[in-house]
Amino acid sequence: MMFNPHKMGLHKILQHIPLDAIFDAPYKRRLAKAVNIADLRLIAKSRAHKVSQTAGKLTPESATG
Repeated sequence: MMFNPHKMGLHKILQHIPLDAIFDAPYKRRLAKAVNIADLRLIAKSRAHKVSQTAGKLTPESATG
């Protein structure tokens, strides 16, 4: 039997935690310190790289639990 966080009600707790803000904080700090377009491109590239790496690991089997 796989662990299912929804059956335990974990999603009700996690919905109150601002996960987007936590994950985006390092990028927002770098954006605030950016001084030219090259800095912005590096930030965008690093952000897109992180997203594309995790998106490839998601499968229907892992999502259904």
